[in-house]
Amino acid sequence: MEMKKSHLLVAAALLIAALAASACAKSTKSSLASASPTPSVSPSSSPSPAPSGSATSAPMSATPTKAAATAAPATRPVKTFTLTSKDNGMHLSLVKGDTVKLELDENPSTGYSWVYDQKPSSKVLEELSSASTPAPQTSPPTAGRSQTHVWTYRAQGAGATSVKLRYQPPGQTSGGDTFSFSATVG
Repeated sequence: MEMKKSHLLVAAALLIAALAASACAKSTKSSLASASPTPSVSPSSSPSPAPSGSATSAPMSATPTKAAATAAPATRPVKTFTLTSKDNGMHLSLVKGDTVKLELDENPSTGYSWVYDQKPSSKVLEELSSASTPAPQTSPPTAGRSQTHVWTYRAQGAGATSVKLRYQPPGQTSGGDTFSFSATVG
């Protein structure tokens, strides 16, 4: 009877360890998906802490081991995130060196232009460039064709910041469409 009990405890511990590993793998997969360079994915969230425990018959503890508490955080390669008007209100979780490319349509021939309502903190997110690129020429040529305004930013240091832009009508200092995103660099 004692031997069966011990086997059951080992089997239960192995089952719990397998479930914990499965939950950890799902959490890791989820956190990798949230760090995807495809910004149309919902805002990223922090990964859940990995469950602790062992596959032995020793009692399991809810307290993380010293090794788990001192382990270095997982790192990922530097990525480029491209945002468009569909990503208005997006929050990005970045690492130092990540690049954010913001592409918004504009038509300067109408007098409208994108202006900052709030620039990002250069200590957190540095603006590398800002330029308009014309749309491909059509045949026959069209007057007033749209352009794409492209801003490029690089994650510089730890912190949080926001970018707020307004598509300003000609001769006005308010009104027009808005676009914003926020970023946390960790």
